[in-house]
Amino acid sequence: MIESSQSLSFEESILPVQSINREYFDGSDESLIKALAHITCQFSASQNPSEEFNLQEAQGFTTELFASNPLSLRLLQMLIFLKKPKKVLEIGTFIGLSTMCMAKCLPEDGQIVTLEKFDYFCRIAEQNFQNNGLSDKIKIIEGDAFEELKKLQSEKFDFIFLDGNKEKYKEYFELLEPYLEDGGLFVVDDVLFHGDVLNEIPKTEKGRGVKDFLETVKSREDYIKILLPIRNGMMLMYKR
Repeated sequence: MIESSQSLSFEESILPVQSINREYFDGSDESLIKALAHITCQFSASQNPSEEFNLQEAQGFTTELFASNPLSLRLLQMLIFLKKPKKVLEIGTFIGLSTMCMAKCLPEDGQIVTLEKFDYFCRIAEQNFQNNGLSDKIKIIEGDAFEELKKLQSEKFDFIFLDGNKEKYKEYFELLEPYLEDGGLFVVDDVLFHGDVLNEIPKTEKGRGVKDFLETVKSREDYIKILLPIRNGMMLMYKR
């Protein structure tokens, strides 16, 4: 019988930075993080967004900080490839990076409806869609999602991506789930919110909003769920 040289805790079995999962790595803690990022992007075919798209950015809002990171974007693309949704709904367009990544992978007759509250980001996103030849697959709606979704009435979607106001994540979920088809995917970004949800009592309003959402969906047996610790956290939910 083969015996492990170390005991294994539940936590150590999950994250690659834990001691047992880096047992044979020769480098420092700092170089481990860089090596993990490099190999993950290398074998995920993740690209720098500025290399993949003709991208107009927002002044004062860097893509690296405010947009989904390349690995998260690649995961979204993989899910679109696998699900092959005809209709995608996105809450929180920003400059349209995640929208374009998903649009590139849609089936020929697929379309994304994306909602953005702020006019400044809407104009930039529209320009990015046009510059990259993706306008025909994307419909952008400017306005508050809670108001604009009422106008969609009985419209249904195969895939929903939520990246809006974190303090309202629970309310978004309750509003959005009737729009999701059975067998659809509900993907939520930033569900760790900079570590605030790990606190027993979150320090920020956004952290409290995200934690309220997580507590709400935890007991929902009509969804199969997985929380992935990618960057700021991503929740994948399959509606049975």
